[in-house]
Amino acid sequence: MYINKIVCLKCHGLGNIPYYAGIRDGICFQCGGSGLITEKSNIKKDTPNPKECYNQYIQDKKQQVIKHNKIKELKDKIQELESDLKANTDIETTKQGLINIFKKMNKNYTQQELDAFIDAINVTIKLNNDKICKIKKELKELYKQLYELTNDK
Repeated sequence: MYINKIVCLKCHGLGNIPYYAGIRDGICFQCGGSGLITEKSNIKKDTPNPKECYNQYIQDKKQQVIKHNKIKELKDKIQELESDLKANTDIETTKQGLINIFKKMNKNYTQQELDAFIDAINVTIKLNNDKICKIKKELKELYKQLYELTNDK
């Protein structure tokens, strides 16, 4: 049986807890201010450096915050693109409605005027379809990034 020293999980190897500075100068009661606690084990372990462990802990926390912010940013962008996609897909259903409104106006339009109007609508829809494809492609890339971030260990 070996007695190993491991980093105190309560103070993360600091030996004190700044939040409790008003109580016995913030000394950690779990490790007695050493930053290490003893553990009985059948395996001999090297004694870690508490300062290195604490620095790694802080670095890991910073990375978690960065990752969380990136995930939130991606989700916001996805939501924005999805609502833009919904708005742009509705234009196809309004094509026939626009044509009907144009025909119902009191003025008698020539076939040439009607054809020009329909051509203008078709060009608008073509441009809109290109925009929809672009949005879908961007959404696919954002979902891929989000998947990679959320499944990264």
